Amino acid sequence: MANDSLTFHETFPPELQYLSRLLELDNTPRLKEDISELTAIPTGKSSGKVIPHLKYGQYMNLWKLTHHQGKYALELLPLGKRIREVDRYLSSDETLWLLHTGLAGSRGAALWRWFFNWSSTVAWCKDREQLKVLAQESFHRKNVNLSPLLTTYSADRSLARLRLVKADSSVCVLPHEFDNAMSLVAMWSLLQEWEIVFPDRTDLTLDEVSEQLRWRWLFAWPDAEFYEALNRIKEQGLLSLDRKLKPAVVSPRVTRTELLSRLF
Repeated sequence: MANDSLTFHETFPPELQYLSRLLELDNTPRLKEDISELTAIPTGKSSGKVIPHLKYGQYMNLWKLTHHQGKYALELLPLGKRIREVDRYLSSDETLWLLHTGLAGSRGAALWRWFFNWSSTVAWCKDREQLKVLAQESFHRKNVNLSPLLTTYSADRSLARLRLVKADSSVCVLPHEFDNAMSLVAMWSLLQEWEIVFPDRTDLTLDEVSEQLRWRWLFAWPDAEFYEALNRIKEQGLLSLDRKLKPAVVSPRVTRTELLSRLF
């Protein structure tokens, strides 16, 4: 795990207003100070919120980020283009879930990825100090700052509306019910994880989807909700689920490109 993935945030959680402003930029290479001037995102000589938010957006699959000779350029990815087109202020629940599943997914930021994957159960509670020790042991670091991650899911300016994490003296990932309105977002994130973990497979067993993809960990779906999610997504014609085969087999019936225009 790259150290940059643990420290890129410079102690700042992602803020939706700043990600929204960055979505409006073209792909011209710019110094961070110039980006700050254009977007009113604060920055300084040694730290600030511009670079962390450029990297947050990259992890969230909004854009591809390049850095050359002190200048940063972002090229919107298909998801970023779609969100800018239909939800430029990042106000819908669908958008928030998409940002979360990118940030915590298989190519997301290391700490977020670890946080939603270390436990064998999708929903859990752990003493805050014990969780910090566990993170330090997992990353072989003397100190791991959990605050930006926890603030991501507790601050209204970030992803608190997902009601996914509760943090005080204990930290809990809260179990979630499947919402039928989330079928397209869920399918998008399923394909996103599938393409990373099993790029050469067109079919997966039900157990592989449940346990090896770790997809349902991103939504904190217990077993009943996971099976409900698959059945609802199947009913919308987005995947097939053949339970006659032993083991049962899951096959997608759409691509992410085809899903894109249907999101939102």
